[in-house]
Amino acid sequence: MKHLLITSLLCMVPATCLAQLTPAQKISDFRVLVGHYDKYYAPYEWKKQLFNFDALLITPWLDRVAKTTNDLDFYELCVEYVSNLNDTHDAFTLPSDFVALLGFTTDLYDNKLLVDAINRTQLPAAQFPRRAAPMFRACSGSRTARLRLRASQARRRQRLPRFPMQAAH
Repeated sequence: MKHLLITSLLCMVPATCLAQLTPAQKISDFRVLVGHYDKYYAPYEWKKQLFNFDALLITPWLDRVAKTTNDLDFYELCVEYVSNLNDTHDAFTLPSDFVALLGFTTDLYDNKLLVDAINRTQLPAAQFPRRAAPMFRACSGSRTARLRLRASQARRRQRLPRFPMQAAH
């Protein structure tokens, strides 16, 4: 019985280790990111003059880091920071193989975001009766125009290839 209890407790320990970064960890990680640019980024002065972005003025960034409520918001802030350098040689990436599939794809037709394909294995017609081509209006409360703007800014700043707008949602 004692061995069963110890084994059960040891099996539960990994589940308790899953957690978000603490505010102190986020601030530390952000300072490390900025430190790399301080030490290794040669065009710092040029970018400061050209784009009016001082990569070493981090007080406003640290305030924003402290206000992030989860890891994803923090990582998006790091992407924004690196993107502000307007340098196609730099990008903030995470080593991850995570992929989210929604079961449909969208693309721009006459400057309107339309659903162009639906995976019926993921979204059976009985549960999702729509056909392809309805206008896509919003995702998680964000208007599609704002999503398209954010995706195009990310592509432009980080030299990402042109991709169908399915990646924007």
